[in-house]
Amino acid sequence: MKIITKIKTLHDPPKVLVASPIVDMYRYCLPQYIDSLKTLTYTNYDILLVDNSVGDEYKKEIESFGVNVLKSPHVFNVHERLPAARNVIRQYALDHDYDFFLCLEHDTIPPRDVIQRLLRHKKLVVSGVYYKTFTITYLDGDKITKRAQEVRPVLYGFPPPGSPNQEAMTFCTMEDVEGEKLMRIRGSGFGCLLIHRFILEKFPFHTNEQKNIFDDVALSHDLFYAGIPMYVDTSVKCQHLETGKYDDGTYDKLFQRGKYALK
Repeated sequence: MKIITKIKTLHDPPKVLVASPIVDMYRYCLPQYIDSLKTLTYTNYDILLVDNSVGDEYKKEIESFGVNVLKSPHVFNVHERLPAARNVIRQYALDHDYDFFLCLEHDTIPPRDVIQRLLRHKKLVVSGVYYKTFTITYLDGDKITKRAQEVRPVLYGFPPPGSPNQEAMTFCTMEDVEGEKLMRIRGSGFGCLLIHRFILEKFPFHTNEQKNIFDDVALSHDLFYAGIPMYVDTSVKCQHLETGKYDDGTYDKLFQRGKYALK
């Protein structure tokens, strides 16, 4: 594969598709999410949401906000469902000559100037920063010494020099994303990720053969093995509406039942 090193665009300024799969379990934050999409300050972008809920009720609800919505199948396995929906976006972006796809997931609220700030780096793939709670396992050799719930950025770094597996992804820390810098990363979530059309042309979204990893991890591996670097702009800090919307704990209960589907 020939890897491009100079970013080329079809339009000036670049034409950006702001898009994401969307599902009705995130109804709790839909108005805030739609408002954030509509109030971005960039001048050349469109919005597309792809609903993969069961039935058409949620699609109609989203359409009532005046945004473009397509439908993709509600596949039972979420590891298949998300790339199927994201490939609808991918094809739409390619068919309609977009220069970039900005994936802003349903519960991610970015700075209003997110597009300008990510475009300025002229990279094929660059992420913003958002956080979630992970279960972190600490090892001493093969022995587990501790498991802890920790808030971390949804970003992955490289193993330390001398590590036996130099292809592994490691969790980035809060300290890694302090300040304002452009930093090379091993992988990223899809919460706030700007992807050039060259990547869309070469890499369909997918899970693995076992159908047990999300497509963000799969794309991170694809790019790593193709020698295409990924970056994060640590100045682009996003709000992640992962939990806590309802005072009565409704969404916290939803999260416990459906956390396999959360990104």
